Amino acid sequence: MFTKSIWNAYADTTSFPSLDGDISADVVIIGGGITGISAAHRLSAKIRSVVVIEEMKVGGGTSSHSTGNLYVTIDQGLSHLRSKYNDKTVSKVIKARGEALNAMGENVKRYNIDCDFKRCTWYLYSANQSNDKKIEKEVELAGDIKLGIVGEDVTLPYPVSKIISLPEQAQINPMRYVQGLAKAIHSENCRIYENTRATKIEDRDNDCVVHTPKGKINAKHVIHATHTPKGFMFVQTLLGPYREYGVACKLTERIRYDGIYWGYYDDGEKYSTRVYERDDEQLLLVVGKPHKVGQAEDNQAHIRALEKFAKEHFPVADVIYRWGGQHYRPADLLPFIGRKSKHSNIFIATGLLDRWPCLWHTGRNAHQRYHNRGRKPMDRTV
Repeated sequence: MFTKSIWNAYADTTSFPSLDGDISADVVIIGGGITGISAAHRLSAKIRSVVVIEEMKVGGGTSSHSTGNLYVTIDQGLSHLRSKYNDKTVSKVIKARGEALNAMGENVKRYNIDCDFKRCTWYLYSANQSNDKKIEKEVELAGDIKLGIVGEDVTLPYPVSKIISLPEQAQINPMRYVQGLAKAIHSENCRIYENTRATKIEDRDNDCVVHTPKGKINAKHVIHATHTPKGFMFVQTLLGPYREYGVACKLTERIRYDGIYWGYYDDGEKYSTRVYERDDEQLLLVVGKPHKVGQAEDNQAHIRALEKFAKEHFPVADVIYRWGGQHYRPADLLPFIGRKSKHSNIFIATGLLDRWPCLWHTGRNAHQRYHNRGRKPMDRTV
């Protein structure tokens, strides 16, 4: 049985108004998740008027279904990225994600956001020898791009064959972070509206009009900051919809398990595990079982598999949260961030893979694209 995600259970509250009437702005951002609020944060510091509209509650969509892990690599591994691009491009991806991670840490300090941000180590391991080559390949590629991944000798609650690590990554409560950042930037020049759905978008010669159920917004530019753009765009044909699942468990006893843990198991299965601590309570998170939308007959079976994994590897007392989330993967592994088309007043930010560290680059690129009209359409982050 599915429940809300763990982040919904530990979320803060927001009370932004819904739009009722007609207004104007320099930029309208559609989507109040990590991408939209981060872009608004960057833009509102540089231009006069930004408006964010969110169909539900700020941070309550895709952003609330993440692991809350922040890391410079990608969830499919460096080897997968390197199979399509050269070392220079891979290095740019790593750099952009590192900037994202650091920017989030800076925002937490600057605005005193209560979101359980902490630095930690990322671990990747093989549970058996048949997966050792995957680990060895990641170490080799990390060396090629001078990323400090090293072999580790660490004791885990379960046996592993090989394990590597990368320090100075981070963890966060993603929903509380988005909510906190939104509250920090909400002002006369950065207006945020919840429960406000974009029903129609007009891209005219010199401006745009975003229609909502109870009003409209005239703006010079529009940014789609949803996990896939509203309406129909060609870029949607290059995005694959995927689902992934998570469970959160109470434990019979506290465990020492600081960090981000990815493990390869039989049949290519990979599980992401971590603990989350708040209010003197420690919970175990297990995330995995991704599949393309429409290619799984029984979603509950994936939840049961995660529960089984948790109980076999940790002292689980009870499984209290079970959720699934959907995201869109770009066919070539790189996000689409830029103009909708050459002369369009509409920008998009989509295909962000694991949805997290690309956010800083999203915000930065939104600002750069807004002030640099000479970029090519669909200019990429790297």
